[in-house]
Amino acid sequence: MNIRVPGAAGYLKVDKGEGRAHLLRVLETLARISVSSVTFPLVELLAKTDGEISSTAAVVILAGRHEVDGRQEKYYQKWQKHGSPVYRIIDDEEGAYLAKW
Repeated sequence: MNIRVPGAAGYLKVDKGEGRAHLLRVLETLARISVSSVTFPLVELLAKTDGEISSTAAVVILAGRHEVDGRQEKYYQKWQKHGSPVYRIIDDEEGAYLAKW
């Protein structure tokens, strides 16, 4: 997530995993997000995570305000070619749902 945190990665991240313990870790991480969290440009996060996502079967979910940018689109296309599905959360008056990018 493009939220700045102390540490080597510099951004909020949950490593690949599975099962109940992993789900708990993901939910705890999401609970830490605040509207006052310091963010950085999305394209910077994409560049930092590119090698890791391209080499795994990660699922990428985009949420929040998202403006289409050609640089970002290149990452999404590359990851999908490598088998990492990219989704976005659509939020409208009827609710929220996942859609393929």
